[in-house]
Amino acid sequence: MTGMTESRDSALNLDGSLLVTQELPEDLHKLVAETKAGDSMLYRESDKLFHVINIIDTVPSVPQPFEAVSDLISKTVFNDKLNAEISKWAEKLKAYYEVKSYITELQ
Repeated sequence: MTGMTESRDSALNLDGSLLVTQELPEDLHKLVAETKAGDSMLYRESDKLFHVINIIDTVPSVPQPFEAVSDLISKTVFNDKLNAEISKWAEKLKAYYEVKSYITELQ
């Protein structure tokens, strides 16, 4: 499934990438669940924000053997723990040192 990039005011970021439908807002998840490859729809996120959703392809979820995904799981868990520790360390540093932020938005 792919979508067009939305405005900066949107909370929904489809960005034309492969998506897991369970990660979508509930109302969009229900709409997408009823579609097939080649379908298009207009999704209303708010009074002023609409998305054109184009379903390019659908891939059904299938269980994977643990051996096939164990490395990915290990890397994901390690990265999550590392990022959490870095965040804790950054908060401790902020408590002791003045922090000035010069970058307000990354594109």
